[in-house]
Amino acid sequence: MTDSPDVLIVGGGVIGCAVAWDAARRGLRVTVIERNTPGAAATSAAAGMLSPLGETQPDSPLGRLATASYDLYPDFVARLHQTTGIDVEYREHGKLHVAFTAAEESSLARLAAAAGHRGVRFLDAHETRVLEPALSEVIRSALLIDRDARIDNRRLGHAVWHAAEHDGVTFHIGRAVQSVEQSRTGRFLVRLDGESRIEASAVVIAAGSWSNAIRGVSAPPVRPVRGQMLAVATTLLHRTIHGHGCYLVPRDDGRTLVGATVEEAGFEPGPTPAGIRQLLDAALHLVPALGDARLVETWAGYRPATPDELPILGEDPDMPKLYWATGHFRNGILLAPITAEIIGRVLTGDDVPDIEPFSMQRFR
Repeated sequence: MTDSPDVLIVGGGVIGCAVAWDAARRGLRVTVIERNTPGAAATSAAAGMLSPLGETQPDSPLGRLATASYDLYPDFVARLHQTTGIDVEYREHGKLHVAFTAAEESSLARLAAAAGHRGVRFLDAHETRVLEPALSEVIRSALLIDRDARIDNRRLGHAVWHAAEHDGVTFHIGRAVQSVEQSRTGRFLVRLDGESRIEASAVVIAAGSWSNAIRGVSAPPVRPVRGQMLAVATTLLHRTIHGHGCYLVPRDDGRTLVGATVEEAGFEPGPTPAGIRQLLDAALHLVPALGDARLVETWAGYRPATPDELPILGEDPDMPKLYWATGHFRNGILLAPITAEIIGRVLTGDDVPDIEPFSMQRFR
């Protein structure tokens, strides 16, 4: 191969493609190596919920990062549409966290207290079912988060890939990176399968659950956590519903997604009968009428998790110009815009927000 880019990115999921697109827009020559099809792994297996409050406390490092990324989304998807013409179905329809028990109501009260006045309000059972009539008649209450949004993650992965291509990024698809070596001059030699190799000035590893399979660099503590999901054909719901054991995400095409299991199963393939049954039981408890809907798809993916469930971002402490953009666990879709901006700023020497909590240094 004759490539000699400024930046070589390992991994073409939504994170890798978003980083590549941002770097190219900053004037860098970028190459992406993707072992499969861009966006075909964790990106395509996700649900596309954009819900900063649902994952962590707002004033935590991850909470601040998630909120900053959420705030970037309207402009991010507008630029994607302008560049590619693809509608990624960014919809600010809100989310309902539903309670069936007193204990679940107490949990929602804590969530509301953490949110302060950030567009959340309690609803009683009647108010909840006015908004979503298909919900079970035995619910007690719900917390409505008005500003939460959803996006079609598969369309998003496709759009970011083609936006990066449009702005000059080179993709090598169906190739795997075997090793990364750094010379005394600081340049990298990246070896691919089939004995091909590429030289680059900088390398970004954004390979998700496969980020620790590259020889020559210190392996990050990233492991795969399997998640199973299914989709049914129904238009019963208007907004995302989160309840005990599952969440439901409506799509514009008449499907509703049901997810997701969280399984320490390594790279064991799925889906499994037990996992799908678990999701169906939880979904029918939330919305009994789903029992009459047609099951249209089941699938499974691998979330890249770290020991503290925080992503790994920024320059490697032991190898200059090697950068990490991995370990996003359940938040890869949500954190794609802010991750792209942070890594783009780091690559070009611009000011960046405090990313010390996400540094690889914490594992050394």
